[in-house]
Amino acid sequence: MTGRIRDALIPPKRDVRGVPSSILAGAPMNEISHIYHRNAVDPHGNDSLAKIAQQIAPATKVLDVGCAVGRLGQHLSEARHCIVDGIEINPEAAALARPYYRDVWELDVEDARMLSHLGDRRYDVVVCADILEHLREPTDFLRRIKPLLTDHGRLLVSVPNIAHGGVIRELMSGDFRYRDEGLLDRTHLRFFTRESFLRTLAEAGWRGQVVDHTVLDIQHTEFAHPPGHHEKIPQLLWQTLLPEIPDAAVYQFVMEAVPEEYALPAPRKGSDLSPPRPSIGVAVYWRDVHEDYCETRRAARPLPLGSGPHTLRLRLPATPTKRRLRLDPGDWPCYLRLHDLALYRGPRALWVWDGRRESLFGESRRGLSPSASLDTGVGLWLWDNDSWIELAIPEEFVAHADTIAVRLSTPPTHGDALGALEGWLALYAQNPERPPLKQLQAAQKDLETTRATLQQITTSRSWRLTEPLRRTATRLRAARQALIGGPPQRMQRRALAKSLLHRLPLPARAKDALAVWGRSAYRNLLEQDYALWVRRYDTLTDADRGAIRRQIASWTHPPMISVIMPVYNAPPRFLQAAIDSVRHQLYPHWELCIADDASPDPRVRRILQDYAKRDTRIRVHFRAKNGHISRTSNDALAMATGEFIALLDHDDLLAEHALYWVAAEILHHPHVDLLYSDEDKVDVRGTRHDAYFKPDWNPDLLLGQNYVSHLGVYRRERALAIGGFRAGYEGSQDWDLVLRFTTGLDAHKIRHIPAVLYHWRTLPNSTAASLDAKPYCIEASRKAVQEFLSTEGARFAMDAVCNGVHHLPRLSVKGRPTVSLIIPTRNGVDVLRTCLNSLERTVYPDREIVVIDNQSDDPETLTYLASLKREGRITLLHYDAEFNYAHMHNWAVPQCSGEFLCLLNNDTEAIAPEWLAEMVAHAQRPGVGAVGAKLLYPDGTIQHGGVVLGIGGIASHLHKHVGGDSGGYFGRAALIQTVTAVTGACLVMRKQHWEALGGMSENLPVAFNDVDLCLRLREAGYRNVWVPQAVLYHHESKSRGDERTPANRKRFASECAYMQWRWGPMFASDPGYNPNLSLDHEQFDLAKPPRTPKPWHGAPSIIDVPYGAPNTEPAPVDLRPDTPIEARFAIPHAVTGTLHGLDILVGTRAGPCDGTLVLTIKDGLGHTVEARGSLASLTDNAARPLPLPLDGEGLALMGQEGLTIRMHLEDTVHPLTLYAYPVNARWSHGITGHDDMALRIRLHVTMTIELYPDADAARHTPSMCADFNTRPSPA
Repeated sequence: MTGRIRDALIPPKRDVRGVPSSILAGAPMNEISHIYHRNAVDPHGNDSLAKIAQQIAPATKVLDVGCAVGRLGQHLSEARHCIVDGIEINPEAAALARPYYRDVWELDVEDARMLSHLGDRRYDVVVCADILEHLREPTDFLRRIKPLLTDHGRLLVSVPNIAHGGVIRELMSGDFRYRDEGLLDRTHLRFFTRESFLRTLAEAGWRGQVVDHTVLDIQHTEFAHPPGHHEKIPQLLWQTLLPEIPDAAVYQFVMEAVPEEYALPAPRKGSDLSPPRPSIGVAVYWRDVHEDYCETRRAARPLPLGSGPHTLRLRLPATPTKRRLRLDPGDWPCYLRLHDLALYRGPRALWVWDGRRESLFGESRRGLSPSASLDTGVGLWLWDNDSWIELAIPEEFVAHADTIAVRLSTPPTHGDALGALEGWLALYAQNPERPPLKQLQAAQKDLETTRATLQQITTSRSWRLTEPLRRTATRLRAARQALIGGPPQRMQRRALAKSLLHRLPLPARAKDALAVWGRSAYRNLLEQDYALWVRRYDTLTDADRGAIRRQIASWTHPPMISVIMPVYNAPPRFLQAAIDSVRHQLYPHWELCIADDASPDPRVRRILQDYAKRDTRIRVHFRAKNGHISRTSNDALAMATGEFIALLDHDDLLAEHALYWVAAEILHHPHVDLLYSDEDKVDVRGTRHDAYFKPDWNPDLLLGQNYVSHLGVYRRERALAIGGFRAGYEGSQDWDLVLRFTTGLDAHKIRHIPAVLYHWRTLPNSTAASLDAKPYCIEASRKAVQEFLSTEGARFAMDAVCNGVHHLPRLSVKGRPTVSLIIPTRNGVDVLRTCLNSLERTVYPDREIVVIDNQSDDPETLTYLASLKREGRITLLHYDAEFNYAHMHNWAVPQCSGEFLCLLNNDTEAIAPEWLAEMVAHAQRPGVGAVGAKLLYPDGTIQHGGVVLGIGGIASHLHKHVGGDSGGYFGRAALIQTVTAVTGACLVMRKQHWEALGGMSENLPVAFNDVDLCLRLREAGYRNVWVPQAVLYHHESKSRGDERTPANRKRFASECAYMQWRWGPMFASDPGYNPNLSLDHEQFDLAKPPRTPKPWHGAPSIIDVPYGAPNTEPAPVDLRPDTPIEARFAIPHAVTGTLHGLDILVGTRAGPCDGTLVLTIKDGLGHTVEARGSLASLTDNAARPLPLPLDGEGLALMGQEGLTIRMHLEDTVHPLTLYAYPVNARWSHGITGHDDMALRIRLHVTMTIELYPDADAARHTPSMCADFNTRPSPA
């Protein structure tokens, strides 16, 4: 591509295969900065050598073919301690390379006799960086070098990309111009695209994939200023076409290949590294008042083209002399939308743009025109390569800022861009900020040329034939954000996909293929999102590792953990990786017990023997005869001496902190017998995907799937006592083990670690890749579950869901218990009739129907109820008071005769005839409290799949809007499972449980009383169960009144405050959910950031003080410098420990504030402590949580119901705004002069006892401001 002499030390020679090139690495062309003209390999660079070096592990044997002057070899030998040999045709270059290589041979790589010079040397990696494009027969060369590899060796290659956007633009302009260097180097004999080079590898007998690439946008290459091209291809058309061209931004590919005979079966097409998007450069400049802008005072980031809004954060220097900021939103002509802009100092916003053009655009700007014709954001037309705005931001904010965050987007389609341009031109006459006439004429010409080009395309026959598919593709591109966006988009994606498929004039098989493709595309988007999440939140830093090691060193009795690994014919490189993942654990107190099941591959024995010699903690047993996995696992178990055993498959990986986290949990909970963690999968390239964030202990879910799985850690003594692994359950031997291990085990002895500590290797025919690949696994697991249910004395039948992968036991009702169905109603005769008619189809004879009439005044309803009572079909109770769901049921239940109660809304409609029997059968089980049903919206999507706390502020339903017949998140939408609560719209429980609890809490007259009931059942030691076989439609509160009246809003705020006081510490970590999953909506999306506390950080719990309804606009309360304010707040129920600090939501409404907020906090025993918080950098348009650490050792909360605070200001003349929420007098914070208002406060508490121990709750709450209802920051 660019030449194999990669260093400036050797002058270019045209007789050498490989001439240096002067391609730029992001610098202006006149800097003549060549990415290959360097003195050393930059391990973080954007060039082929850096990318290749990143793929090579330390201490490996490497052959560098075409090593030039040896900069790659120097880096590998010095920084990575590799043994490196080289081949180089140029004697001068070879001489300079020799100091860094073991041997350098001066050879022509196209000489068939080349291998004879190397003797019997074999290498872990053969590197061919930038040479194949110079060879006459690269395929022959690739065939010849195979014998140079070890058994697990691989080839790393870099090649140029002839499909780069610069080349394509030249071709579209009718040009193809060779150059002295670059992609069209005159010495290149071969040209490659992604697919053509993969095909070349395949023809030579290699299996390859792209593992990395160098990325250079057109403006940073030799194609940046081609003469005449702008006239031939309109800039607007090029901007909108470029994102549709695969690999348009890729300058070079870095590929990995292994010989076909050693390769695993081919991965799915497109599984290698996806193409990066082309981008434009966004920059910010800064200066003092009397300075000019210059390149040395600049920060820049790329903005991907053709995508949704992106937030770019650019660092600013910490110098008070900067007073002005200039934004360069793009470095070439294009159209953009500006959505948000903000200045930050640390995590705090100093200044946030209010979205108005006039508050941002001053007189000083060049080469751009803002447009007000768009619905979202401000449109920006950039007319040349040097467009900029000097931002109209007050100097005091600029001086203190260390970051600017700008949120921009570019049009995703041609139509968006054309529509924006036409709209701008149409409004030109009314636009006071007109660009110069010359620019307007250029824009008009650009539009006309673009129209003509598109007209030529769209009148072609091929365009007409492909119109349905193209229209669908356009909609899918426009819906990309809908597929991965927030709740409103997710609600529509099922309907969108069905609508698109329905409209396509294609046969059924083609539509099926498109549906598969759509699911695959959505999956790829999720995997990209997870990869970013892993980098940001699940990657240890050196500081993390240091803290972990220090904590381990402080432990006086660290537990020994025995890792159990059965092995059979594992692929050598994955076996080595699995063993290395144990050896590289941060926690040193482990032993690895390996039992080999007579593997026929001799390499397995050699590898195991080698590791056992190197590390005395590794113990190996070789079976003389194959006995399958259960017997082999027992052999490994017999070698274990640790207090606990951890299960590891022979090709999987442990996270480096996995055993540390397990040990920390054991030390914190010494009674524990079983621990399990979250898990994900890892492909053959090491890419993590498909994370399963699991619930806490869930015995009902365990009947349908082995969700415990990996990482599973068991107390060795108990595992031996139950007989270890059982033969006959191969493939699901660990599921059988956990079922037997947990029989009779107290729930508090089972701990869930909400962190991904285990990575399943996805290989073809592995269980991680597909259970369908191993039918015997499914049969073995079915047998294990059947045996477990039989030992419990249950009568059942077994069904299967999710293509037969998961199990769905159907329990039978014992005896003939009577059920009282309690249905409250008010008017709405049609709704009630539908409900009662569906009950006629319900197969459960022993029942009574109790209808509570709450002041119906509709004649038709009254007539209908009277006829039902007269016919003896119902028991009719008249509740002649204002609607109060809790009191209504507390009054009605004593009048019911059933052994079981079924709370049922009048707007439900039974679908499955056996729904009631399914629910009663579970309600009969020992230890079960409430049982809930699968409720569907009328469109067939799920409305209720169990209740999860915290979503939306208080609680919401799981699996909302998932298809009623879908498996949902890891099959959980189709499986019986323990949930924290279920909705009272259809709830079955024993009457004696109701009576023991005293019914529903009348602190909750309308909302959340069913959730509170379930939580109190759970607190009493019962678990609540969701049963997906019980299916009903729910038409949602048809007979309820208007919830938007002031009185109802006030009542709802009081109910929210009660829930926050009574159960608030559980909101951050519902035991049926996971703190790594979002509380923004119900779609099992990733939490950003996660709420899982890191044991090496030791951070306190953060607990909300009751404040009322989330998503309510707060009211400002001014604290003036001369007028202190007193307030009181309630401490949430069951919170004990030490208060170390608090956050309070504050802001200003009269300009920047300074000084200090001082709080004097007093408890009920007369103890007083002070807290202080600096008010520097607060602004008048940004409410922020102000941290206030307590002086001294904090304040003990044991036995405290509330605290009194006195607030005053020091060292300021400006008032401070406190933000308060409306709530009734019972929950009021007693703010001076403001009755029925509550401050927004969060407590930082070190807990002395665990809250809700069975729930494993109160870990952490989400970021404050998540529900503060302030304008979201651009970050």
